[in-house]
Amino acid sequence: MAEQGFDLWLEFEVWEPKEDDDPEDDCFNMSIKLADGREYALNVWTFKFLARAVQECRESGEHLRGAYLEVPDQRRMAGSTATGFAPFGGIENPRDR
Repeated sequence: MAEQGFDLWLEFEVWEPKEDDDPEDDCFNMSIKLADGREYALNVWTFKFLARAVQECRESGEHLRGAYLEVPDQRRMAGSTATGFAPFGGIENPRDR
C-alpha cells in the first residue's frame, strides 16, 4: 500500500502528445484500492469533455441525441485526481451510509 493510504492504477494507451492536446478536454480510467480494502473503478471526465461528448451526440443523433453517453475509449488525462480524494478519507460509497 502506498504512503498515501491507497494504491492507484491508471489505464493508458500508447499515444504521442500533440500540440493541440487540451488537458481540460479529456478522460481516463482508474482504479483506487484503499487501505481498508475498499476498491473503486472510475471513468474520470473533465467538464469540457462531457459537454463536447453531449454536443457530438446531439449533432449525430446517437444515444438518443445525447440523453446518455457511452464510456469513451480515450485514456490520456491523469494528474492529481486520486490524490484529491485522500484529504476526504478516500471515496465514499453511498451504499455504505
